[in-house]
Amino acid sequence: MSHVYLRKGAMLDQADAVFTITGNGMAPIIKDGDDVLVKYTDTLEPGAIGVFMIDGKPFIRQYYPSGLRSFRPELETVHLPENVKYDIIGQFLTVITPEMRPTAREQAMLEKMEKEQAHGMRV
Repeated sequence: MSHVYLRKGAMLDQADAVFTITGNGMAPIIKDGDDVLVKYTDTLEPGAIGVFMIDGKPFIRQYYPSGLRSFRPELETVHLPENVKYDIIGQFLTVITPEMRPTAREQAMLEKMEKEQAHGMRV
């Protein structure tokens, strides 16, 4: 199991999960390799950015009843036929910034604690 350590904050308090983005469909705001905070929900307001499972593959797109849109105009809107299975996983909250992550010193301490706990040591 891999852990992601983040500093406490208002946005983090709303988040349920961290997802790593693959692809540049939402660039320049959300880029390939970005970690993002997501709040689980099964409904979205039009214009909200959501994480979707479409035919078993995850996508992050802007939701509209007429389809799922990319921020890149050269990419087409995904119009979902009724026979395509998709689920809303959640709503995008923010891209995780370096300021939200622990410092190198803090990260080293957290990893040491994690390792000690894995070996049954009390901390």
